Amino acid sequence: MTVIGILSAKGGVGASLVATNLGCDLAGYGQTLLLDLNPGSGADDLLLNLSPQRSWADLLPVVEEISPKHLQLIIAQHPTGLNFMRAPEVWLNDVDWLAAVQLLGFLADENEWLLLDMPTGMPAVTQNVFSTMDIALVVTTADPPALRAAGRLIKSLPPDLRDQSGLVVNQITRRHPANPAEIAGSLGIPLLAALQPDPRAVGYQVSFGNPCVSDQRSSFGRGVVLLAARLRNAVAGRKELGHAPAIKNASIES
Repeated sequence: MTVIGILSAKGGVGASLVATNLGCDLAGYGQTLLLDLNPGSGADDLLLNLSPQRSWADLLPVVEEISPKHLQLIIAQHPTGLNFMRAPEVWLNDVDWLAAVQLLGFLADENEWLLLDMPTGMPAVTQNVFSTMDIALVVTTADPPALRAAGRLIKSLPPDLRDQSGLVVNQITRRHPANPAEIAGSLGIPLLAALQPDPRAVGYQVSFGNPCVSDQRSSFGRGVVLLAARLRNAVAGRKELGHAPAIKNASIES
């Protein structure tokens, strides 16, 4: 089991697009569950063209006695095989996050991959969720406001999680004045992916719920597939190399 948090310090950088596409690809390699942890504002269900009637918050009152039947009532399955739990309609501060952490522990044991699409900026009420993560993916664009916010977010991570963090630079081309590897170096974490702008495929997913990884013409989709492969290799190598080196040695194509 591996728990991956998809983090962003600023809205609009594409973290939910990374989370949904990463989940769709990893589902082909083992049981994968994606949780949208954005109460009140989550839209992963729209990005996946799913219409679940219940959210993961409906499990919190029964967190001590969850059964397979409970999960069947909550989980929606995407055609790729990805299992998904949508965000509740209540707002962030109305969630019992201690119970949510307990739920995440249970779900981690039940899945090979558990992906957490985290709230933007990591508000204080979600800090306990960090303890459940094995890997943190920090998603950012290459503009100064997003990079400054990403740097502050990385510094706020617990030291052990910071050592297991990787950077995903979204919407960047080779013509950009900053090299993705240099950006990662300035932020102090390894670069795991540099994703190109792809207005056609991304627009189609946003409007119609067709994941970019299902579109062979999508440069964004191909980049996420490569990211998923690096994560799988890192996790497999962890058994021999140790936790931190597995992530830090993951290669990157700039």
